[in-house]
This record gives sequence, C-alpha cells and structure tokens, in this order.
Amino acid sequence: MILAPTLGNELMRPNRQQHDARPASRASCISLWKLLTERWVTRLGSWLRGQRARVPKNSETGKAIDHSLKRWTELTRFLDDGRLCMTNNAAERELY
Repeated sequence: MILAPTLGNELMRPNRQQHDARPASRASCISLWKLLTERWVTRLGSWLRGQRARVPKNSETGKAIDHSLKRWTELTRFLDDGRLCMTNNAAERELY
C-alpha cells in the first residue's frame, strides 16, 4: 500500500495535462483544470473507501482514512472555491 509517490504524481497530472492541452483562454484553462482535478479527487475518494475495508479500524492508517472520509466535503472544497488552495503548503511555510 505505497501511496505517497503515486498520489504526488497523480496530483500533478491535471497540471501537466492542462499544460499539454494549451487551452486558448484563461476560462478554458480553469475549466480544464477543474475537470481533470475533479476526476482525480473522485478516484481518490473511491480508493480511500476501498482501502478502508482492507485496513483495521483502530490502526493509524485506518484512523487517517476515517479522518479524510469524515471531512471529505472540507477536503474537496477547493474544487468549488478558487480562493482555497488544494494543499496547505503555504500555511506550513508560515510556521518556519
């Protein structure tokens, strides 16, 4: 269940596909990014639900998956609100 490298690559795929497609306008660029990112988020949600059944409930991995699924609406809010980042990298950088 090695996940991190795969998810990192998958997370950047919409950006790479968007760049390769070279949309004509900013609006079409945003639309393409949203479409590709929503597909990825849907796949991630399905994967988490599938893994949840395979992992012991009280394990650290099980707790992490439960945490993500219970907060799915909050975790995916960036898809509908362009002011939100999909990562917390900026907030973490402010800590140092």
